[in-house]
Amino acid sequence: MDTGSRPLRDTLSQLRLRELLTGVQDRIEEIAEGRDRLEGLLDAMLVVTAGLELDDTLRTIVRTA
Repeated sequence: MDTGSRPLRDTLSQLRLRELLTGVQDRIEEIAEGRDRLEGLLDAMLVVTAGLELDDTLRTIVRTA
């Protein structure tokens, strides 16, 4: 085996690993942003539904259906 090719192979492996880790970090950021958006939507839904009476809401749903 050519000993000169080993440092090149190691460098390429490190570059590939760095590329993969960057991809994982990007994906984690996307997931965190998605979670934040979902939490915001849930908060908005809770604010909207906080003033609703369950019985009245269910009756309206049944009448409409």
